[in-house]
Order: sequence, then C-alpha cells, then structure tokens
Amino acid sequence: AGVVSTGDDFYGKADEELAFAALERDMLRHVPLPWFTALGNHDLGRTLALQRRRHGCSGPAVAGGTFGGRWTWLCPSVGAYSAGEELARCCPEAPRFPEGLVDLVAVNTNKFLMPAESGGPTWEGQKRWLRDRLAGSQARWKVVIGHHPIEFVPQSLLEHAIPGLRYFTATFMSGKPLVKKVFSRSLADAMILGGADAYVCGHQHLLAHLLRRSPPRRLSVSRAPGHRKDFNYFIVGSSSKTERGRAPSRWSRLCYKLEKVRCKMREFWWQSTIGFATLQVTPEQLSVEFFAVGSDGRARRVYRKSQPGEGVSDGSSAGRK
Repeated sequence: AGVVSTGDDFYGKADEELAFAALERDMLRHVPLPWFTALGNHDLGRTLALQRRRHGCSGPAVAGGTFGGRWTWLCPSVGAYSAGEELARCCPEAPRFPEGLVDLVAVNTNKFLMPAESGGPTWEGQKRWLRDRLAGSQARWKVVIGHHPIEFVPQSLLEHAIPGLRYFTATFMSGKPLVKKVFSRSLADAMILGGADAYVCGHQHLLAHLLRRSPPRRLSVSRAPGHRKDFNYFIVGSSSKTERGRAPSRWSRLCYKLEKVRCKMREFWWQSTIGFATLQVTPEQLSVEFFAVGSDGRARRVYRKSQPGEGVSDGSSAGRK
C-alpha cells in the first residue's frame, strides 16, 4: 500500500519548511504509508524541489491513528523512478509490491523546468528510460504517474489560450503538431508504445477518466508489440482546488472544451469537485475509484473504472458538477 501525489504539493512563495511541517502535521502523520511523489510545475520554481530535498524523511503516526507504523516521503529523483525499487531501497522493512503484479513508475512531465543536476536526467534520457522500462517489465499491470495530462483541456489563458505558450506547454506530452504524424517521440508515446496500462496525473483541477476511441494516428501498433489499445488516462487534480469556482464565462468555456474532448473518447467522465482516487490491482483486474469529499468532510464514491470493464458512475451528478 502507498499514497501517490500527482504534484503541485506546494503553491506560492510560502516558507517551504513551514509548508512541509504543516503537511506532516495535517496529513502525513495520519496516513503513515510510503508517499510517492511526481513533481508538478508549481513544485519546480526553485533550484531543487522541496519534495526532492525531503526524500527519505520519515516519521511516526499520531497516537491512535488509523494505521500503525511510520510515514515515509519518497521523491528520489527529478527524473523518472520506480516506486517499488525505491520503496525497497529506502524502507526495507515495508511490505513489498507483490512480485510480478504491478510496475509503478513516476515521471517528471515538466520538460522546461527540469532542474539541472550534475549527471542528472535529461528529458530525452527520461523518455528512453521509461520506454525501455515498460517494454522490459514482466508485471501484469504497468502504471505511470506524472503531473501533466496527455489530453489537454484548454482552460488557462496563460498555458492554453496563447498559441505560442500552448505549443510549448502542451505538445511535449502529446507530440509536436508538425511532425507527430511521422514521429512518435513525445512522453505520451513512450508510455503508450511501452505498453503502459494507465497514466495517472494531475495539473487540471478535476477528477476525470478518459479512454480514447482509438490510438492516436501517429502511432503504429506494428511498431509496438506491447502496445495496449485500452490505455486509460486518469486525472486526479482536485484534492484542494477545483475549476468550479472560476468566473461563469471561464467555467462555460471549460465545459465546452471538455465536451470537445469527449468526441475523441470511447469512455469519458469528469467532475469538478474536491476529491481523490484509489487504485487497486489484482492479477485479474486494475480498478480505480473516484471519491468526492463533501462539505461535511465525508467521502463518497462517485465513479469507478475496472480494467477490463466499463466505467460506472455512482449517481446522476457525474459529468458536470
């Protein structure tokens, strides 16, 4: 068992040490499990992210907590890493991922914000590592964790409305428009062609599940024997902030853009609500469940997706809340 962060753990220019102390007090001590971190764009505004500097930190649970044991913060690299291997290295006493069941890897999707470390990973090196890792993995399920979505929903004026900035901030995940029909060199392509089953990300303040009707045209299945057509995208980016609070005009534009994305999808569900998701794997099934947290602090399941299987909404509020 473990907790996955899809990034943007710390916003603004607040004192980082105080911010991490608050995270430990309010969250880590109550969920004493390994915490695996993927770096977000708000995490990399400095020379080296706080998450990276805190790698290996550990602490006890609160007295009477739900779980026993200790929490451990894991962010070993500004590039890609294997969650299972890092858990074994840092927490030899912690339960291991069942051998051959799941290969969980985290990647840094911040192409233009990757901090320079002596001998550290490069963007191209990370892509090569990811594709080779996935292609060589014998695990039943292969899951990638990152920050930026693959299927972008243009919502932010800065990132997605200005043509030049949209090109530089989005296409490094999905492939450059001018060459993507000829070459498959994006980070998304490395995941798909490597045979990943699912990609879990954040960045957009939504809960969402997307499954394309067909693979992107730039990808040739004959070039990727391990490629799975049912490659699921999960966005879990609203643990503390949602899109619902935006100005009415921006909210309307977001809903319109989401409906345009729906046209490309075989399965598509989303909500703009505070919440989180759980991921469970067995030899027969990979299951993701989304939970919305109400004003009373209670969590209720609003959607579930099992692979193999179709996504199922719990209630009539799915899609636009």
